[in-house]
Amino acid sequence: MVMPQPSDFPEVGEPLPPIPETTRWMLHDSKKRYRKLLEGMPNSPRLAYWSIRISEIARLWVDKNYPEGLTQGYLAIGYADPARDDVSRKRLALICYTFRDATHPGEQLDEPLYVEKNLCAPIVQRSVIYKPQVNITTQHGVGMGACWVTGGISDVDQGWLTARHVVEDMNGRVIFGEPVFLHEENDAVGGMVIRAAPDAVDAALVHVHPPTHLDQEIQTVSPIMGLEVQYIDQAGRRKVTSIEEFPTFGLNRSSKIPEYFALRSHGGDGDSGTLIRDTRGGDAVGIYTGQMIRYNKLEPDEFEVAGIGLSVEQIKVIMGLRFFL
Repeated sequence: MVMPQPSDFPEVGEPLPPIPETTRWMLHDSKKRYRKLLEGMPNSPRLAYWSIRISEIARLWVDKNYPEGLTQGYLAIGYADPARDDVSRKRLALICYTFRDATHPGEQLDEPLYVEKNLCAPIVQRSVIYKPQVNITTQHGVGMGACWVTGGISDVDQGWLTARHVVEDMNGRVIFGEPVFLHEENDAVGGMVIRAAPDAVDAALVHVHPPTHLDQEIQTVSPIMGLEVQYIDQAGRRKVTSIEEFPTFGLNRSSKIPEYFALRSHGGDGDSGTLIRDTRGGDAVGIYTGQMIRYNKLEPDEFEVAGIGLSVEQIKVIMGLRFFL
């Protein structure tokens, strides 16, 4: 008896496969994550379900192919795209970004991810240039504070959250106790670095005098493909954009796998560290970290430039923080 060959996910515009009547989640928190994700995209249950399923299988693939982690790149669930990749159809895929160059289109690996026994997703490797966006006016550079955070180790473990590269020295080291400066309301606010997230998680905590008042605790949500978000740039302007892809939903809880996500537009120098929020309810989605410069297959002489954010859900888990405005 000849076994049927697994099929790919359908092209964009065609309906995704139905959700199985019996869902056997591989990981204990997947069902809860699916339900939470569905709250943010109630009209797309199939996309929510299959994105979580791809993320589950991706965990096994990462354990095999990146046992030491992925410090110069990240993983996402998005669309393999003929405009950026050597593929013929635009369909759901695992995208593996490498921070290196932007000289060629993404390459589809020979072996796909087998999401179900009769369904597979392609794996596309994209090489891009990553540019953190600090405003280098001092030894440590200047970026933005995202919001006030508390929690973690002790009562003094509170301050402004920012991107770790904002407070690194010229050799990429965080010097605890050294003065650093964050941009706030057309001024530079000085403080000291008291914590930094480990490994590939680009986040740090700067101790400064607390705000005169904290209005409310901010809720955090996972990045959602297509979600409209906003942030404030260093000039005080409100920037609105949208998210291009899903992260890996925290299923790789190791700090060695960063949960970055691409934004359709980018900020400017000095915007690193600013808070990315959902435009609908104001929930925290991520912190802005920089630009992604990528190959444009349709116009090879002109690069595409997107923004990159880091999921606050990962920061919340790794650093044990609560977020306030």
